[in-house]
Amino acid sequence: MDQEPTLSGIYMYLLGGDQYTEAEKEVAEHFRSLIPSISKWLHLVRGYLPAVAELLKAEGVTHVVDFASGVPVGHVHSVLTQARVVYSDIDPAVVTIGQQMLADNDNTLYVQHSVTDPIGLLEKPEVRDFLGESVTKLAIGVSGIAVFIPPQELQTITKALYDWAPSGTMLYSQFDTTDPGATTPKFEAFKQAAAQAGSPFHFYTLDEVRESLSE
Repeated sequence: MDQEPTLSGIYMYLLGGDQYTEAEKEVAEHFRSLIPSISKWLHLVRGYLPAVAELLKAEGVTHVVDFASGVPVGHVHSVLTQARVVYSDIDPAVVTIGQQMLADNDNTLYVQHSVTDPIGLLEKPEVRDFLGESVTKLAIGVSGIAVFIPPQELQTITKALYDWAPSGTMLYSQFDTTDPGATTPKFEAFKQAAAQAGSPFHFYTLDEVRESLSE
């Protein structure tokens, strides 16, 4: 039976990678027909990770827990080479790829988990053991996933993380924003196609970004 297209495979194709199926390529090309700049958009989103990692490195971050990580190409561990980094994703195929890619990196751990249960990941025995007792400077990442989470649910997630996190913990995130008055028919068709593919998009206004990150 043919495997259903996954968002990570669609993204991988649009980012120029080679881990995708023909079905994912077909969906990706349909997305590109509606949003010709989509590959540039995704490269900008992905480029945020090494950029923020440089900032975290300057702040002396020693431990990272990253949610909805995707395939860990050019991810924060490539800059934070001395930090202990936990990656996670809900897609078992992505987790398998990530584990294979990071098999020789003792400073990384990749586990299957959903961002919708953030404390469940942080309290996993294997994650707690990996992070160790001396977590001096922690960063938590919820990046590239906000676009798939309704604002109210994202606020619940960030509130749970805020309540759990030790003092001094840093949060890094990235949002896809929108101006409701500046949409186009093709952009609306793109959002509809994404929803039909099982990944409805939630583009945030700046006010919604602030509310989602408020205490």
